[in-house]
Amino acid sequence: MAINLDNSEFHPGDEVKGTLILTTKHPVKARSLEVRVYGYREVRRKDPMDPTKTETVRETIFDFPRTLDTEKDYSSKEYPFAIPLPSSLYGGKMPKLDGALGAAAEAASLAMNALKTSGVRWYVEGKLDIPGGRDIASRTRIIVR
Repeated sequence: MAINLDNSEFHPGDEVKGTLILTTKHPVKARSLEVRVYGYREVRRKDPMDPTKTETVRETIFDFPRTLDTEKDYSSKEYPFAIPLPSSLYGGKMPKLDGALGAAAEAASLAMNALKTSGVRWYVEGKLDIPGGRDIASRTRIIVR
């Protein structure tokens, strides 16, 4: 399995477009074929019982799955996909203001988006869900600014 993307860098409101290329030697019975765009960050937390210890936890921030096909016998094939990223990806939108106040609000909004996305790792992942067997999967990293 491979994932070919039209672009590797995106912004809120953009569409993540590409093709999932499934390659099999023989037909494979599977529950579904899915593609998803997701973002996560690793967060370090202190143990409340022992402040000298920390743990790293993977926190999923965004997850946008799409089912490309349902249960059937799968053979080699290309599956185009498009997953829109919400325009309010990083929280609610501020009302549009004019003049100096509008410029200041826009700058503040951009700064807040930068803070919220710092450390978020974004991926596009494809998966063929094979019951009772090993799933076939692939992922590729993308940038969302």
